[in-house]
Amino acid sequence: MQAVGRYKNDVLGLSGPKPSGFYGFPNNFLERELAALATRRNWHTVVKYRLEVSRSLASRRRVRGAREPIRVTTRNVWRNLVVAGPPKTAIEVAMEKLARQDAESGTQAASLTDTQRDEIAEARRVYDAHVAESQILYDSNRLTVSDPEARRTLEEQHRRDLARFVTDRDKKISAITPGSES
Repeated sequence: MQAVGRYKNDVLGLSGPKPSGFYGFPNNFLERELAALATRRNWHTVVKYRLEVSRSLASRRRVRGAREPIRVTTRNVWRNLVVAGPPKTAIEVAMEKLARQDAESGTQAASLTDTQRDEIAEARRVYDAHVAESQILYDSNRLTVSDPEARRTLEEQHRRDLARFVTDRDKKISAITPGSES
């Protein structure tokens, strides 16, 4: 591994293939020796990030009206990488996208009161209790029934019960939640 850059307390390092031919990054070694967190990025991720930074800089320069060519240096990319923090997870990216879509469509996120949260939790507990009770009854009845047609009927009835429990739970939750259509 070779350290190729440093910004404040962060170090950018490159690692190449090991003698076995596989690539590796000594996360555990660095974390243990430096008593600091270490992370790794695939080179393709770094290249994509650099491209994203260059696009971002280009759009900023266009807004300012500058005509000089844009230079994207490794130092700028590294500084933006450190400032931006670690890459986001897929869930974080999806949640941000949904928040943007809500903002564009004018939808407001309604927060629940503690009472509403308690009522929703109670509706879910009742649902879980009904499902557990139904499962116990279904299992005990299934053991006593040997006729295939009777078993099929029992299974259908159990599926209908589970679907009804879901519907009841969802109706209760939508009645509790503000702005929902009941």
